Amino acid sequence: GTVADLWHAHLRGEETSFNPLGMAEALIGAMRHAADLDSSNKAFVYNYTDLLRQAMHRTMVYGQGTRDLCGPDGFTTEQFIEKVAWRLDRYLKMGAEEAEERRTAPVRPSRKLRRNYDVDEEAIKELFAQYDVNSDGSIDLPEFMDMMIKLGVAPLKHASEKKVEDA
Repeated sequence: GTVADLWHAHLRGEETSFNPLGMAEALIGAMRHAADLDSSNKAFVYNYTDLLRQAMHRTMVYGQGTRDLCGPDGFTTEQFIEKVAWRLDRYLKMGAEEAEERRTAPVRPSRKLRRNYDVDEEAIKELFAQYDVNSDGSIDLPEFMDMMIKLGVAPLKHASEKKVEDA
C-alpha cells in the first residue's frame, strides 16, 4: 500500500509526502484518553493537544499541506512537521487569552499562498493612491463610490427602483 511504498522510499533516502493528519489525530485521541485515565495532568494535556490540533489544521488551511493533498508545490512530510512544530511553538508561547482568541478567530489564508497568485501589487498600490483622494491611507465611502463608478463595476439600480425615484 501507499504507506509501505513511502516507507521504502524513505529508507532509500528519497523525499516522501504523506498526509500525517489521520495518524496525528489518532495519537491526539490516545493522549487525551490517557489524560482521562490519569487526570493529574489532564488540563495540560488537553491544552497541548488542542493547540497541536489547531497548529496542524491551520497549517493545512494556510495551503502548507503535504504534496499528496496540495500537489507538487506541497511540503514533504518533514517540511510539514517542521511547519506544524513552528506554529505549535508560537501557540504555546502565547498567553491563554490570546491563544483562545486565535483558536476561535475565523481563518482566511492569504491569497499569496495560492499557487496561481500573480497579482501586480505595485499596480494595486498605484490604483489605491489614485482613488484615495485625501491621501489618508484609506478609502472612505465617497471615494469608494467614485472608484466603483469610474471602474464600471458599481451596482446599478433596477428599472423598477428608478421609476419610483423619478415619480
